[in-house]
Parts: sequence; structure tokens; C-alpha cells
Amino acid sequence: MFNRYPYTNFHDLNLDWMLEEMTLIAKDIKDLTDWKEARAERDAYYDQKIDELTAEYERLSALYDDFVQEVNTQFAALSTEITDQVNALETRVTEQVNTLEADVYARLSATQAQLGRFDGAYVGNTEDKVIYLTFDAGYENGCTAQILDVLQKQEVPAAFFLVGNYMEKNADLVRRMVAEGHTVGNHTMHHPDMSKLSEKEAFSKELTALENLFKEVTGKELPKYYRPPQGIYSRENLAMAKDLGYKTVFWSLAYVDWNNDSQPTREAAFSRLLPRIHNGAVVLLHSTSATNAEILDELLTKWKALGYRFASIDELFPAG
Repeated sequence: MFNRYPYTNFHDLNLDWMLEEMTLIAKDIKDLTDWKEARAERDAYYDQKIDELTAEYERLSALYDDFVQEVNTQFAALSTEITDQVNALETRVTEQVNTLEADVYARLSATQAQLGRFDGAYVGNTEDKVIYLTFDAGYENGCTAQILDVLQKQEVPAAFFLVGNYMEKNADLVRRMVAEGHTVGNHTMHHPDMSKLSEKEAFSKELTALENLFKEVTGKELPKYYRPPQGIYSRENLAMAKDLGYKTVFWSLAYVDWNNDSQPTREAAFSRLLPRIHNGAVVLLHSTSATNAEILDELLTKWKALGYRFASIDELFPAG
């Protein structure tokens, strides 16, 4: 409350002062009224802006929801389309693989017959669920003992095709291979490209030198099984090997396991060795591979679970 009236006695009233005070009070009333009206206008303005912003937020929120729904719808449609395309591609690939596999098996007997004229083989009886396990070793990488342990545990025979350097430096392992019933084959003395040795004397020297070294190491005659380094050969090589009494052993299943700087993972190894196994397979692994040593026990178990048995390479060349 305003209390500008300083007088308490009616006789002391001053009319001029009262008029002045009333004028001031009237001005205060007007100022307050104007301020209240201005505030009301501001409140109304703020309320209007709040309503407008709320409406815009709701509009954008609805647009966002519509956009998300549209994206999800398109993604679902695209995902379905991709799945359909992948399934279709998988079907086509499977059909092509089956066709190729049928073609390969159709050619096996003819190719095997051609090699057979030179006492050579790269696959066994494709009607028999049998595997011929072979290893190539140009040097020792600390894995062979573990591999031999697994073969002994699984009672699986194998053939080890060795070169001179390996035999010279790892005599104990060579003797263990022989003692545990495995076949040691001739992978040449120096691992050259044998297709370039057209002279029988040079060709023979690569094989007989390893024969002599094997006898020094084991006291036994080297079994007459030969595998050309890298699988490279000529028709003349096959004829010369046969003349020397050798049976030439190639392979029908292998994978890139020889690069010690880029060893396959166990998953990659299984993906190449399990689906591609087949009846009569001559499997080539490298005993230098740490991955092979790691997975061999499980790999042999899985192959056995598929119904395969393991046989010595002697069985590749039945008598008569």
C-alpha cells in the first residue's frame, strides 16, 4: 500500500499537496496497469511461441518416425533381395561345383590309366572311402615329432617324402618314421626341377644318392616311391623313374600350407581339407606346417567320422 499522506490531523490538510499526490498516484496506477498489460502481452507472446515450437517439434518428430520406418522398410526389402540373390548364387555355384566334380571324376579313371602305364598314381580307388596320407619335408621346422605322435595315437599310416638335407640333419626322426611303420619316399637329393633333367644319368643320380643316404641312416633299403619336387615332371621323367623301379606318387588333395610366413588359420585349413576330401584321396600335407601339426589330431578324427579309413601307399599299387 502507498502511504504518502504524512498528516494525521484533518485541520493540517493541504489541498495543493493532495492534488499533487493524487496526480502521482494516478500516474503510478497507470504505469502499473501498463506494465501489467505489457506483461500479459509478453505472456501471450511466449505462450504462442511455445505452442508454435511444440507444434514444429511434433511435426519434425513425426517426420523422423516416418523416415526411420521408411529406412527400415527399405532395409528389410534390400536384405530380402540380397538374401535371395545370395541363395540363388549359392545354388548356381553348387550346381557348377557338382557338374565340375562329376567331370573330374569322369576324367580320373582315364588320367589314372595314363599314369598307370608308368607306375604312377595320384588317386586311389574312387569307389572306396580310403585316404592315403602323405607328407613332404624339405627341412625340419619342429613339427614332425608332434605329427608322428598324432599318427601313432590315431593308428594312421603315412608316407614321408624326404630330401637329402632333411635326412642328413634329422636322422633320429627318419629312423622313428621307419620304426613306427611309416613309408619313407624319395623326394630327390637336392629338390631340383626334375623336368629339366633329360639325361637319365643326372635323373638317376638324384634318386640313387638319396637311396644311399637312407641306407646309411637306417640300414634299410629305401622303398621305391618317388614324388617329383613341386609335382613338376615330364613324360620322360616318368619313364626313367619306372626304369629305376620307382612308382611315382602325385596327389589329389592339397592346400597352401607350406608358407611359414603366412600359415593358414585352423578354420581356413578345415574349410579346405574337409569339404574337398573324396574317395581314394592321396592327401599332400607339409610336415613343416605348424597349422598341420596343430589340427592333425582333430582332422583325422573328423575324416574318420565321415567314414574314411587310412591306408599305406602300398595299396595304391596292388600287385599284378
